[in-house]
Amino acid sequence: MADYNTLLAWIQRAELLEGPIPPLSEGDCKNLERLNQLRRRFAHYNPTTWGIELQYMLNIMPVAADVFEHLTTTQGRPNIYFSADQKRRMRRSLAGLRAVSGPGDQTK
Repeated sequence: MADYNTLLAWIQRAELLEGPIPPLSEGDCKNLERLNQLRRRFAHYNPTTWGIELQYMLNIMPVAADVFEHLTTTQGRPNIYFSADQKRRMRRSLAGLRAVSGPGDQTK
């Protein structure tokens, strides 16, 4: 499996997708990279005393939600195995996330 940065680069290449590419700014890409760094800290957790700043996550999550929604609504391959119930749950989860963190960039 490709590393995270390679996957992020691939979703920005129209010839590799079945639909439009997600509209990501340079800042959006940086936020997604920061989210991956945070994910890696959890995946490779060593017991320490630390926490996650709420505002840090609130700045990142709308971008991640937008990319997830874009890829699961415009691309065929990521959706081929989702059941109707799973798609409904994803929409409900995205709505809940946006209710807490606010919408992503609506200017795109």
